[in-house]
Amino acid sequence: GVKNRSFHSLTSTSKRINYSGFELTAVMGDEASGGFEHDIPSEGTDMGLNEMIASLEDQVLQMARESGAGPEGFWENVEAFKAAVNWEERWIQGILAFHVIVFVLMLVFRKNFNVQVCIFLLIVGLVSCSETINTLGQNHWQEFSTQDYFDPNGLFMMVMFAGPLLLIGFLQLFNFLLISADLLVKVKRAELKKHMREKNDASAQSSKKSKDKKKRKPKKE
Repeated sequence: GVKNRSFHSLTSTSKRINYSGFELTAVMGDEASGGFEHDIPSEGTDMGLNEMIASLEDQVLQMARESGAGPEGFWENVEAFKAAVNWEERWIQGILAFHVIVFVLMLVFRKNFNVQVCIFLLIVGLVSCSETINTLGQNHWQEFSTQDYFDPNGLFMMVMFAGPLLLIGFLQLFNFLLISADLLVKVKRAELKKHMREKNDASAQSSKKSKDKKKRKPKKE
């Protein structure tokens, strides 16, 4: 089963086969005779033998690719990833807890623009440093982990570290749009109230001036 395989054996898409140090035996099919065997030395100098060895290597690699040893399809890759990761490791649990804390802070302070900006800058900084963190993990994984999760392609770092942070960052961008829309509505309301207040003040002053003119007008005898 996939549970007994290491992280790299389940996530790697390339398979390597070493042919040095032993002899290959080619079985050549013949429709008339039913087949015969040829022993091919590993260190042949003849061009025909080298071509035959290369052909056999291609056939073996093709058989390895078609054997179904690696996961195929999205959900099979997800299951293989879940099986390859030891979820009981403290540092992996710490990464998950960190994502939960950042997500909760983003929700709790979703209407606080300053806090949202601080969280967003933190996410941008951590995602920018993910490649450096992956390199450090490759060099020092023995000090904190039971196996090397930090492959050169950065799959583990993308799925477990940068990916969730980017998702939270996109949610923050959506929240920024909501905050901006709310601020725009508040500004428009304030402008409308100010305009109505100025209009009322102007109307009151006009009415007052009209009354003053009537009082100052002399009475006819």
